[in-house]
Amino acid sequence: MYRDQEQYKLGTRSLVDLLNAEQAIHSANSELESARYDIYSSIVQYIEATGRSRQAYGLNNISIQGFEVQP
Repeated sequence: MYRDQEQYKLGTRSLVDLLNAEQAIHSANSELESARYDIYSSIVQYIEATGRSRQAYGLNNISIQGFEVQP
C-alpha cells in the first residue's frame, strides 16, 4: 500500500485507486482473522469430539476453586 500512497502523492494514481488498495488490505486482514477463528474453533471441536477436553485443558484430577475434579 505504501507504493500506492506514493504514487497518489505523485499524481500517478487516483484517490479511488488508493482507497481500493486500502479496502483490499482491510478485507484481506478480516479474512485472515476469520480463518484463524475457524481454525481455533475446529481445534476446540476436535478436542471435544475426541473426549480429550480434560487432558487438553489440564483438568485431570485437580481441584478448581476448592472442588475436586475427577474424570
